[in-house]
Amino acid sequence: MLIVNAGYEPGEFFRVPVSGLCENTSYEFSSWIVNLTREYTKACGRGIPIDVTFEIWNKSNKTLLASGSTGAIYGGNKPTWRQYALVFQTRPNETSVILKIRNNGKGGCGNDLALDDIEFKPCGDNVVIEDKNNKKRISVNKSYLPFSTTLTLKPDYTVFSDHFYQWQTSKDGKNWEDIPGARKETYKVPATSSKVFYRAKVAENSQNLNNALCYSYSDFYEISISKEKPIVLKRPGVKKTTNLVKKGLAGVNIFLEEPKITRMYIDRKRLAKTYKDVIIVKNGCKIITDKVWIDGAVGKYVQTTEKVIKKGHALGETVINETLYYKAAYGYNCLKRTYTVKSKL
Repeated sequence: MLIVNAGYEPGEFFRVPVSGLCENTSYEFSSWIVNLTREYTKACGRGIPIDVTFEIWNKSNKTLLASGSTGAIYGGNKPTWRQYALVFQTRPNETSVILKIRNNGKGGCGNDLALDDIEFKPCGDNVVIEDKNNKKRISVNKSYLPFSTTLTLKPDYTVFSDHFYQWQTSKDGKNWEDIPGARKETYKVPATSSKVFYRAKVAENSQNLNNALCYSYSDFYEISISKEKPIVLKRPGVKKTTNLVKKGLAGVNIFLEEPKITRMYIDRKRLAKTYKDVIIVKNGCKIITDKVWIDGAVGKYVQTTEKVIKKGHALGETVINETLYYKAAYGYNCLKRTYTVKSKL
């Protein structure tokens, strides 16, 4: 902490060289400051406020890189710390600067201050990673493995005008390795069947990618593998349905061929969500209606004696005629139902 009792005339009261910086890099200088005197005292009335200017000069002390003033800060009943900051950029082939602090007020009753936590830190843009679907992470079902995608780095351009990258990968999100040759804005993820993370080093010039003090990191992108439990299907029994006689018909018999459904993994995203009533017609007479599972409204069913094929079914085609074929609701094995109609009496 630096405590200052200001002189009677304005002027510079602190100067220090700062080394170990990165060339061609944006930095934020910051410092906390507090007025050490009360706003009002019996001896002085309202005290003189503190008023400080921060200046950043290049190492030769010939070029002012940045400056800023606090303005008048009056004391209060309790000391109140305030933080002030400047953003500047180092010059090519220069890795040091000079910090100067000037007092803008006059001495007397007041204008006593303290400085603390003077800091120089490289600053950069906030950079996110998104895939081709604009997602920042993805959980992949095992049925879609191996998985690959293309990632894109997207900076917000709040600080940098130019960006240079070095992609990295990690298996645990803690230990990272550079990916040789991966220095473009986009990266094609190789096919993977396991959890993996990606991020990138970000610098304002390519040389700074080789110095750990001179670059920042993007957000990371995570590919995880979901552990979805499978749906186990049991083979249903065969039942004979009777009493389906319709008006104008002698009778209707239905014979079911037992479906061959074995245990399998089901992708829930592809399961049918809705069903449609299908009317079977022969010689202009309605014979029977049945429910056929479909994935939403993807076509129309037509009442006709001709063979009609409904196209666009995600799980297969539906044939509407005297014999009806359609996919089982929870799998890929076909269920065949044959309708036999007797002649009119």
